Amino acid sequence: MRPECGNAQAWLPVDKMLIVILFVFVCSLMFLFLGHLAYQFVHVSWSDFVTWMGWGGLISLHFFVCFCLVFKALEAILLQRFHSTAGQAFCLPENIKRQPKGNRHPYLPYGVITGLLAASITLTCHGMTQALKLPGVKEVVIHINDLSPDLEGLRIVQITDLHATSSMRPERVEQIVERVNAIEPEVIVLTGDIVDGSFTEINGVVAPLARLRSRLGRFFVTGNHEYLHNADKWTREMEALGFTVLFNEYRLIHLNKSVLLVGGIPDPRGDSNRPDPAKAAGTADQADVKILLAHRPDTIYDAAPEGFDIQLSGHTHGGQVGLLSLLRKVTQPFQSGLYHFKDVAVYVSNGTGYWGIPLRFGAPSEIAHIELTGNKKGSKAVVVDNSRFRIRGGW
Repeated sequence: MRPECGNAQAWLPVDKMLIVILFVFVCSLMFLFLGHLAYQFVHVSWSDFVTWMGWGGLISLHFFVCFCLVFKALEAILLQRFHSTAGQAFCLPENIKRQPKGNRHPYLPYGVITGLLAASITLTCHGMTQALKLPGVKEVVIHINDLSPDLEGLRIVQITDLHATSSMRPERVEQIVERVNAIEPEVIVLTGDIVDGSFTEINGVVAPLARLRSRLGRFFVTGNHEYLHNADKWTREMEALGFTVLFNEYRLIHLNKSVLLVGGIPDPRGDSNRPDPAKAAGTADQADVKILLAHRPDTIYDAAPEGFDIQLSGHTHGGQVGLLSLLRKVTQPFQSGLYHFKDVAVYVSNGTGYWGIPLRFGAPSEIAHIELTGNKKGSKAVVVDNSRFRIRGGW
């Protein structure tokens, strides 16, 4: 007689699972609350650690719930005779249930819960480490046909999506500045979402950006998050820090007999300044190479006809979590890395910081070091077809 799976012992009892979920949730909220109090009123050095513990608990809880749902689904499949004969091997018949407790694997549910919780914590620690560690320098080589020898090897550093908040310490920004200065770039560009808070809260956090050094210029364009926190005040602050703010305008950089044009447009979220790539492009014969700074990569659809050679963007964070990048490619092909659209090279940075929850998977933060060349092969690029389906205005 075949055993009845309906009498089988559950590997992951719902009651024990709910107890763990409630416990982790309450502890996480307590850590977040204590971290906030410590930062606001005591300003102790361990406040960040306590806050990250709270965030880590909530992230781990998310993974744990997902793992539990998947496990329960697999358990149901294996324990149903009509779904899989293999499930019979995992059923505990009624006659076994009547045996002494020592033979009924009473600790099996605890082992399963411990394993799933350990996997969730491990995954969370990896993702948070990727988000919180200092961004690395990513080397990008952009090949331009018939590039003037005066512009050969020109070094551009791009910082984008730093998302400086009140919880970010100025020391982190100082470390980023040191890494950029070590490259000795000719041009430094900030392509939006540098700040994510009010001026009074975080002006001291971004102050170290004033120590960025470049030989030919430092430029800034707004992202959508600047408009959430008084963009006018932040643009004035960026000018005070030594950056040239570009609102539908350009600057010409002369290198011997060659000219480099750096144009910039504001994010479309702004009310008073709408993006106008044509104004940022100048005239056709003004420059040997034209670079557009635009926070959102989908600006390229309007910018490509204006004669730009390169567009530098951010905004997507590379998906921040790799799976999200794959999903967003359905509506927006420009997510991370180097692309070619028509005759324009489009580079989309993963960003120098993170947004929201400190978590990154498969999309590490970066400081983009871009080199122009006409003599050697460029970095691998994805060619985007002009007729590819797309939805404007989103990611």
